[in-house]
Amino acid sequence: MVRALTASDDPAARALAHAAYDGTRNLARALELIALAVSGEDPECVGVVSTTDAVVDALLLHGPIAGALAVEKLHLLVGREAASSAALLDAFCREAGWRMIVCEVPADTRHATTVSVLAARGFTGEGSVATYFDDDTDLLIFVLRRDAGEG
Repeated sequence: MVRALTASDDPAARALAHAAYDGTRNLARALELIALAVSGEDPECVGVVSTTDAVVDALLLHGPIAGALAVEKLHLLVGREAASSAALLDAFCREAGWRMIVCEVPADTRHATTVSVLAARGFTGEGSVATYFDDDTDLLIFVLRRDAGEG
């Protein structure tokens, strides 16, 4: 089941972030984004979760990009398994109202699953910023454009 992130999902969402990012510089930002989405105070960071038997399987945080017409930024996608992340991303992408979704991902092994899930859903790598995070880690930019006549 896919539904909006609620305050009661906070512990499970944090657990998913810890499982994905413990020991990395990405954990603090993931936890910050989760707190922002759970608070409901920033329309540019909201969340959806997928659940099985009331257990949160995957989390997706997103929001509109200010000043851009119908463009969503995918802030975070984590799941217990790649399949649960992929299913949640697919459900999100089927929603109407967007013409483009943009996702920025570090080019490191901890994000390989996210990159493969994005690519499988049709996101294309449209750019990168060399040595963005450090001397060895680039920033990858993925985009999904809605086809004419879709949703």
